[in-house]
Amino acid sequence: MKKKKRQLVLDFENSHSPETKEEGVITLKNLFDAYYSCRKNKRNTANALKFEMNYEENLMRLLTEINNDSYQIRRSIAFIVEKPVKRPIFATYFRDRIVHHLLINKLNYFLKKNLCSIVIVAEKEKGPSRELSV
Repeated sequence: MKKKKRQLVLDFENSHSPETKEEGVITLKNLFDAYYSCRKNKRNTANALKFEMNYEENLMRLLTEINNDSYQIRRSIAFIVEKPVKRPIFATYFRDRIVHHLLINKLNYFLKKNLCSIVIVAEKEKGPSRELSV
């Protein structure tokens, strides 16, 4: 029996997760999911604390900017750390980190939906050891 090939369509604007009602539109649930995953490791930073003081209003403003195509990335803060090795760090503002998490969530959904299980090596809880045990 011949396997049917799945066609990969790179249409990010029209790809959407189940909780998105309109194609290409980010919902408040999408943004809150991204916000909660973002704040796990950055909750006590100055930018995160400033954002969280008024997080509901900030998330609503961010949602409006994203859906109106008026969102703009802010400049990163650059500095050098010396432990464990000397390296440059480019830290983004907290609201930009939320957008990063939003994009990762959307891309993960898109990739899971459109790629076969062999291509999920880099995905969490997946990889060569899981593929060999199936």
